[in-house]
Amino acid sequence: MRIVIAVFSGLVVTGVMVFGGDWAIGRLAEASTAQTYSGADPVHAASLLWKAISMLAGALTAARIKPAPATVTAFIVGQAFFGSGMLDEHSIVRTLLNFAALLLVIPAAMLATRITPLRQHAF
Repeated sequence: MRIVIAVFSGLVVTGVMVFGGDWAIGRLAEASTAQTYSGADPVHAASLLWKAISMLAGALTAARIKPAPATVTAFIVGQAFFGSGMLDEHSIVRTLLNFAALLLVIPAAMLATRITPLRQHAF
């Protein structure tokens, strides 16, 4: 049960950070320049970086609550399942960047395992 609580907590941390960060980055982009949808847009790069940081924070949260390899694996599966909702965008560039962000879940979770020492027993 503790793994479920840890994974849910990690997903909540990731979700809140992603949505809050996207909202803030969007407001800054509207205030500073007219929004363009080129691949080299720094707004999209900042959004991708923020999503990677958010996923790392979520994985760290899950690993701190229940430091076991199964927790990190469950976080990756949960993020892949719930994070796939990010792919429903109206802009192809945003969809591709969200897909790239979704691929960052595994490296972020692996980095979390390096930062947080995990116990080898599952329960």
